Amino acid sequence: MSIQDPLAWLEGQAPEWILAQRAVYRPRAVPIPPAAHEILEPFFGQDVLDRTRCCAVARIEDPPLLAAAVGLRVPQTIDFTQMAGITFRTRSC
Repeated sequence: MSIQDPLAWLEGQAPEWILAQRAVYRPRAVPIPPAAHEILEPFFGQDVLDRTRCCAVARIEDPPLLAAAVGLRVPQTIDFTQMAGITFRTRSC
């Protein structure tokens, strides 16, 4: 694969992957538990906490675009498998 600006290509691909992940996991997400509400209340408004949903997974897989990035000689600086979570922000919920 030959791309003029590999970083620009990655920036264009990442939002698509994030939206695809959100579409997969959002239907399985549940409201945060009351104990988490209490812990987070000093930092977030009640409306945000009421809209917040969580979905536990065993592992976050690396997006396919990272393998393509290696072929473009873009250094892989992120290992999603080591992440504790991903935040999907939306104003539509």
